[in-house]
Amino acid sequence: MRIVNYILPVILCVVLFSCKESDDNVTPNGNDPGSSIGGSTTDEKTDEKTDEKAGVCRWASRLEVPELKSGNILHPVVTYEQAVNDSVMTFIYEWDPKKLHIRWSAFYFDSFTSQKNWKRKDWESTGWGGDPWHDDEYLAVNMRTTYDNHRNNGHDRGHMVASGDRLYSSQANLQTYMYSNMSPQLGAFNQDYWSQLEQKIQGLGGSRRFCDTLYVCKGATIDNAEDIIETLKGIAVPKYYYMAVMKIKDGKYSAAGFLMEHTNEGYSKNMNLKPYAMSIDALEEKTGVNFFHNLPDDIETEIEANYEEDVWFF
Repeated sequence: MRIVNYILPVILCVVLFSCKESDDNVTPNGNDPGSSIGGSTTDEKTDEKTDEKAGVCRWASRLEVPELKSGNILHPVVTYEQAVNDSVMTFIYEWDPKKLHIRWSAFYFDSFTSQKNWKRKDWESTGWGGDPWHDDEYLAVNMRTTYDNHRNNGHDRGHMVASGDRLYSSQANLQTYMYSNMSPQLGAFNQDYWSQLEQKIQGLGGSRRFCDTLYVCKGATIDNAEDIIETLKGIAVPKYYYMAVMKIKDGKYSAAGFLMEHTNEGYSKNMNLKPYAMSIDALEEKTGVNFFHNLPDDIETEIEANYEEDVWFF
């Protein structure tokens, strides 16, 4: 990986590690909204369910992190942010080493991570020369994707965690350009259609009137053959992309799921996104992913069964 020597002053370093490593390598984050029920506005700690069988690190118990599928890899991507004097999870993802694709990626928006201190076009004036894409050096070479996997395949390098999702620092934004975070997406779908949903969620996550914290899980259907369009240079091309989102505002919870077919047909610019929204229970049935399983059972059952349209479209 090329060394970045122009990073904003708020960044000290990048930490990339596996959940299989000791938790002693993780700096406890007092501002971590996933470590307390009710979001980042309270210091009160409550019990969380943990996956003892998997033996995964504390990042896996965060509220936005779904249940891991056996055989896959869980990888947190973390920065140390001087502005909050602690480690911040840029995002966490589940990697399928056979499909060479992210199954899901998860992150959160709060008063810090929703800040916009960096712009995508700013890379043009840096040592990266406008090309910040790079290999994910955490992954072993035989399960890593590179530029060669995406070159001339007829598809965009579509971010799973969008560049616009992580603008609070240059380093956090840089981490979204790892090739492991790229999915082969049709051009119009990536640039015109899926991006509309991404922009909506970014807007909600940046509004403190809407939420104290917004938890986001983005993913793609790669588990079953019928949910994969084709395989390009070893990378599965998903038939569907999805988001599961949960907000906490003043201690109240609400959640919604979104599912969009990976096609250039049937969409339009400035389209109505309501037809693609559903309950979390419905999204779980369609994707096979167990979302928000780290919530207390009573809260999880309530919010996953009930989709409130007027909360998410107003």
